[in-house]
Amino acid sequence: MTDWETRKSIALAIPIGRILEHEGFHKPPSGKMWASPFREDKNPSFAIYTDTNRWVDYGSPDKHRGGDGINLVQKLKGLSFMEAVDYLLEMDGIESVQNLPCPSTPKNTGGKTFSAQRIDSVGPITARSLIAYLHSRQIPIGVAQKYCREVHYTYFKTGSEYFGIGFPNDAGGWVIRTAPYPKCPKGNKLDILAYGITTIRKEDGKVCREAYVFEGVFDFLSWVALYGNPDKDVIVLNSVENVKALSRISSSGTEALYGYLDNDIPGIAATAYLAINSGCRVIDRSDLYREERLNDLNDYLVARQGVQPSRIQQNKRE
Repeated sequence: MTDWETRKSIALAIPIGRILEHEGFHKPPSGKMWASPFREDKNPSFAIYTDTNRWVDYGSPDKHRGGDGINLVQKLKGLSFMEAVDYLLEMDGIESVQNLPCPSTPKNTGGKTFSAQRIDSVGPITARSLIAYLHSRQIPIGVAQKYCREVHYTYFKTGSEYFGIGFPNDAGGWVIRTAPYPKCPKGNKLDILAYGITTIRKEDGKVCREAYVFEGVFDFLSWVALYGNPDKDVIVLNSVENVKALSRISSSGTEALYGYLDNDIPGIAATAYLAINSGCRVIDRSDLYREERLNDLNDYLVARQGVQPSRIQQNKRE
């Protein structure tokens, strides 16, 4: 895929509702229709079809009264096709596909290994389904590109090929999140090559006295989307079962842990485990979303964007 095709693909995947909100238009509290952004529209007649990410302005007298997100920006801003693509990527925090930051492929530092799959390719996130998945979780593509990659892999046993959002871990493996599909409407999570925690240092090769601890990659990406670049070290467990890897972490020089673990029994138990076994002062930050009866930091981010998040009484999101 060429650089231009990649840029266009990313632009086309940006949800049209998000584009309109960026431009200052908002969906009415009730009803499925938006007011047209092109004219005075007392009876909202602007429809967005999320399954195809296209729009139709039913009240427009124009012959061509619908299109995709690029067409929408062209019409709203008076831009050429290429200018509209650039505008959308800038809106989503991307300046150049060629210069997208690429997390280094992690070195194998030990840990449980797997041989059920092989890695076929690792590159920038360009698949529309993955970009749409990130947007459904309110993760800006620019944030995801900084820390994650699009990983294509094959199962040795069946020869079946798959791809997903890959997050490297310290053990030389990848945590893969696939986009939702009919048999798995919440997407799928799996470990490839090896599993373990992911450590991101504020300064390369230097241990910060304080660290944020997240249960999963979407919680970490949500924090970055909310607050910007981390001002402390980051530890992502990738599974609450990996919390034991932080036993006596104070011996490495870490003195305080700020925990953003899930608001459920395993997450609460893991926070308690850290308080007893890490040797660090533990500050539980899960009250940020617990007070709103939300399960995790991604639910909190989604709620801030005006989307109905999952609640802790509902089925827990993987």
